[in-house]
Amino acid sequence: MRPTDETNNDRAGAPHTSSTSTNDTNTMQTEPLRLREGDKVSGPYAHGNQWRLQIRGADGKVRRIAYPTRDAADRAKAFAGGELSSTTVDQAVTAYLKHLRDTGTIKEGTKQTHWYRMRAFFRLGAKDGVLIENSGGSLRSLTKEKCQALYDRLREESAVDTHRGCLTLAKAFGEWCVKQGMIRVNPLAEIEPQGERQRGKKQLRVDEARKLIALCCQEAAKGDASAVAVMTALLLGPRATEVVSRVARDLDDDGWLLWIDKSKTKAGERTLEIPAFLHPHLKRLAEGKQPDDRLFTIKDRHWLLYHLHRLCKLAGVTEVCTHSLRGLHSTLAAEHGTTGHIVAKALGHTSFNTTRKHYVQPGTVERVAQGKVLGILAPGARKNRKRTRASGKDVGISQVIPDPKNAPAPIA
Repeated sequence: MRPTDETNNDRAGAPHTSSTSTNDTNTMQTEPLRLREGDKVSGPYAHGNQWRLQIRGADGKVRRIAYPTRDAADRAKAFAGGELSSTTVDQAVTAYLKHLRDTGTIKEGTKQTHWYRMRAFFRLGAKDGVLIENSGGSLRSLTKEKCQALYDRLREESAVDTHRGCLTLAKAFGEWCVKQGMIRVNPLAEIEPQGERQRGKKQLRVDEARKLIALCCQEAAKGDASAVAVMTALLLGPRATEVVSRVARDLDDDGWLLWIDKSKTKAGERTLEIPAFLHPHLKRLAEGKQPDDRLFTIKDRHWLLYHLHRLCKLAGVTEVCTHSLRGLHSTLAAEHGTTGHIVAKALGHTSFNTTRKHYVQPGTVERVAQGKVLGILAPGARKNRKRTRASGKDVGISQVIPDPKNAPAPIA
């Protein structure tokens, strides 16, 4: 006989609570089964053309979840029970990064960066680019106190931007694990980030930038591709990954345009005009290459950073990071009158607000604004203003930094 709501046992002999009770809920489950502390699962039990799992909470309340097949119910029960309890941190991290990549949320390069950050936060071991099994312990062993201790230790070893970035990623990971039913609560949710983020990077001075460009021109003339890459980063303002990932066909219009068709954001897809003295060096790099061959062979952003430091030392100037070159580019462009939207577009930003907040040196925009007011109101300003308008051009960074005397032609 088919069990009814009035019976105390279903056909499998398991206890069955009346559906008239206000403590019962019945739902059709389509996502992973999530258990709360003290929950006990029984079933599955046949119910019409569905299969039910019964969950009795620590407070005595009962809820039933229906699945279309017994196999689906068995899988859900196993996932929420024995299998889930054995999920390790490294397994969950690997699954999370795969999810982000498969859904198109991040690109492959960003996945690698996230991998390093997750390793650093959860103290995971790795060998040959693969996380060591169970190096972070059970996922369910992550308590608020344990995660706080992990963050405190990372703070002692890392810069503010680094440990805050790792915490942000770890929090998102914890939330994803909750949604997947792997854990009941996010143990990182209430951890507060510490320290003040730095805005902008240490930048070269104009004279230092000229010395660096002069040295790069000399090294490029000897066939040093890394010197060409550093000049490209400084004079055009692309991201480091945008420099090293350029292929021969990206150098267009007889070498006068550089296409950036894949970038961090949609706004980053753009074309950049090549300065005259950089043009022959880039053309030489593209000679004899197939359209999809890398201009700088198979290199990554760390290669560019290494050679930037090397060339800064040779030039006798302050060592800076590759991202700092974008900041100098935007600062000089804004300082010499280039309008905000053009500076932002050159860097691949949607808005000049981002450029101003993170790249342009403080006070630059205000000085330019002050200069424009003086240019309008000062005696004799109208005559000078007419001459400026007649040119109809924004001042580019290549007109500010390079000294033509220090820009030898490349070796044929």
